[in-house]
Amino acid sequence: MTPSAAEAIWACVAPEDRAGDIDQVKAIARALDPGYRCVDLAREHARLRGDIPASSAQFPRAIVGIGRKRIAMATEIRAWSGGATKLVHVGRDRGSLARLDCLVTTPAYPIAASPKVLSLPIAPSERISLLLARDGDAAVRAPEGIRAPWINVFLGNPLRGDAAARDRRLLALAAELDRLALASGHDLLISGSPRTAPECYDRLAEALAGRHHLYRWRPDDPHNPFETMLLGVRDSVVTADSITMISQLVAAGHRTLIFPWRVRNGHPLGMLRRLVSGPAVRGKDIAAFCAGLYGQRLAASLEDAAGFDAVHPQADLQDRLLQRLRDFLR
Repeated sequence: MTPSAAEAIWACVAPEDRAGDIDQVKAIARALDPGYRCVDLAREHARLRGDIPASSAQFPRAIVGIGRKRIAMATEIRAWSGGATKLVHVGRDRGSLARLDCLVTTPAYPIAASPKVLSLPIAPSERISLLLARDGDAAVRAPEGIRAPWINVFLGNPLRGDAAARDRRLLALAAELDRLALASGHDLLISGSPRTAPECYDRLAEALAGRHHLYRWRPDDPHNPFETMLLGVRDSVVTADSITMISQLVAAGHRTLIFPWRVRNGHPLGMLRRLVSGPAVRGKDIAAFCAGLYGQRLAASLEDAAGFDAVHPQADLQDRLLQRLRDFLR
């Protein structure tokens, strides 16, 4: 069978995928093909298998967001296409690099240099691209009781399973936020995330002395202030537990300060895991990811004495990175 003309690029997404992973996969797919399709790969695999005997199969130019569970189906589709379909994985190398055409990753997942690997300083975000595209049309209002300009604070989830350590870090975060707010004379607009434990809101609110508004995240809430925070001001603090959230702020051109929940390599359980698993198994290295941003002055530590002045945001950063991606995959 001679494969027919390639159709739109596929973005592999599923309801159980993390929102941040979906956002990154869709950003990469859109950069490669504005007419991309979101697909359930298992369903498309079954459809193509039925089309092949009738020689009516159309194959995508690329499949983005392969994932470990999808690699077997994706490689079979590439074989059916005669090699025309390219396989693009996003994030961590899970031992399948030899079966891929490209791995798009960040310094959070260290990997040896390879002609197949493109490491970007941040994870691309479709959500940010779409928000910035309509920035001029957006009407942004501060929440009641908050004076503009304010400082954004994006709160994730700290050390799990260690309440005492969590409370110490939340106290440290509150102290740094109060210092920053006092020095600037600005209020704090704080938002949690799906990861934020209820007690984190309470501990932080109890510890803060300055004027602030605290939003407790709820699913599908039309009053979620995320867009107001992204478009209303460009000074943001974020906790160091989400590659997606940090990347979105940097991509949006914010002066971003990062608060680390833990000292690098300092948690005993993490150290034990590394000793047992050895160098072949690597988890997400948030500290390495943040260090890369600090080195390029795309972000700074919240504890940096220079504060927001330590950061030199680049408003066109994501556009340039996505062009690098297009050039890489030519």
